[in-house]
Amino acid sequence: MVYTLNKWGVTSTPNPFTAPECSRTHLSGFREEDQQHVLTSPITGVNGRIITTQSGSTYFLGEPNPEYLAYLESIGYEYDEENPIKDKRR
Repeated sequence: MVYTLNKWGVTSTPNPFTAPECSRTHLSGFREEDQQHVLTSPITGVNGRIITTQSGSTYFLGEPNPEYLAYLESIGYEYDEENPIKDKRR
């Protein structure tokens, strides 16, 4: 099943004691199917707006969180609707 994630943003490992080189990237948002808030397992795959996580879940990125978009703008990062998350491993 592919879940739709709305009001999403990208976040890193929430533990402040995690070494930077061990930090993992997650999604935080609301699953459209049941309106539950979700903090995903680490992102393992990116294909446009389709995201796969370490647990095997697949998410379609719906509407991003406006606060996340404001953050991106504040750091000079241009949001790309077709490829909203860049896979740094490529």
